[in-house]
Amino acid sequence: AFSMFFLAVVLVILATYLLFICGSVALCKLLQKNKRYYYQLQHFISVSSMRYRMKRNGSSLASICVLSTMVLVMISSTLCLYLGSEDSLYQRYPRDIFVTAYSDFDEQALEEKIAEVVSRYSLQEKNEIHETTLQISGVLNGNRLQFEQDSLVDYDDIATVKIFTLEEYNRLAGTSETLQDGEVLLSVIDGSYSGDTIQIGTMQPFQIQKQVPQFVDDGDAFANVSRMLYLIVPDMAMMQELNERQAEAYNGYASVIQFYKGFDLDADADTQLAIQAALQQQLSEEGCVCESREDGRSSFYALYGGLLFLGILLSVVFLFGTVLIMYYKQISEGYDDKARYEIMEKVGMSNDEVKKSITSQVRMVFFLPIILAACHLAAAFPLLRRLLVMFNLTDIKLIAICMSATFLVFVAIYYIVFKITSRAYYRIVGNQI
Repeated sequence: AFSMFFLAVVLVILATYLLFICGSVALCKLLQKNKRYYYQLQHFISVSSMRYRMKRNGSSLASICVLSTMVLVMISSTLCLYLGSEDSLYQRYPRDIFVTAYSDFDEQALEEKIAEVVSRYSLQEKNEIHETTLQISGVLNGNRLQFEQDSLVDYDDIATVKIFTLEEYNRLAGTSETLQDGEVLLSVIDGSYSGDTIQIGTMQPFQIQKQVPQFVDDGDAFANVSRMLYLIVPDMAMMQELNERQAEAYNGYASVIQFYKGFDLDADADTQLAIQAALQQQLSEEGCVCESREDGRSSFYALYGGLLFLGILLSVVFLFGTVLIMYYKQISEGYDDKARYEIMEKVGMSNDEVKKSITSQVRMVFFLPIILAACHLAAAFPLLRRLLVMFNLTDIKLIAICMSATFLVFVAIYYIVFKITSRAYYRIVGNQI
């Protein structure tokens, strides 16, 4: 997504310059060929003047459009991240504290040690979730998940499969399903899956007994950046075989079976941090990692606050560049247009007609960049949303509101700058308007 974003930025900049420099002039030429439209007083003056203006100032208007788009993208995206910090934090840490074991582990022993540490603070675990899973990724080609080491694959073909045992599924979903040899259950988190079988690597295809609804919400970030499937296999032996197959395919660089437990506590931030530290000390020898939402909060706000500051700083720089281009454009056009407007009055146009022509042209020329910048922002929305999802921000409504509010504020600032710089133009043109 990042590589495609930067490629898109380069292509959009090139296309914007071509559109303002060549496309606008070509459009004016087409309008001039339409005799019914062109040979009218208001159209004759505006079209001929627009062609002249765009030919001279197309690159300046394209620069204003590009700088405006940069300001809108940077401010809106960094503002989204900062305002959505809490949502991202809860997406990344669905419980106050969680423990993950990645090596050989005794689930019952881990449970007892966790309970013993929490009881020291006279607290009890709440909203507990715990599961033993294997998470593998590959390229989903039809009904087969292939283990590909080539990085040049289509994003939409990548899938993450989270594997549960039948016993684990029945506990989490509160059901009593059964499976025969070679059968599995499937839950599709994003999109749909058609077919009665699914094949993992080079293993024999599994028969899908049925598709079941989503049965666990663990805040897994992988569900936001790739297609997610939950696969329920008969027993731990099958999970271990799948683990060995993917480790062999990826030359040992593969995921492992892990134990995950998360829970909430009725405690303040300091107590939660103390419990996390105690758990980490107690379980470090077991190959466990202990994390907490409060521990991640400071890093989240530091990261997103820093990005917002950087976005504001760069936006101010680009905004100053836009203002300078607009001011220089108004000054240079004022000196060039003064003699032309004198000629227009001498050939019979009234002062009011000249003034209307100038006003309409100036408004059209200077608001074309902001209109095109809005089109750029709207077209970039799907890609920006995908990039923001990488930061655990999945609230599309918040993203849309931030972008809309940013655009409205920028339009207000743009209009104020436009009015201020226009005064310099009117002073130079003088009596002709």
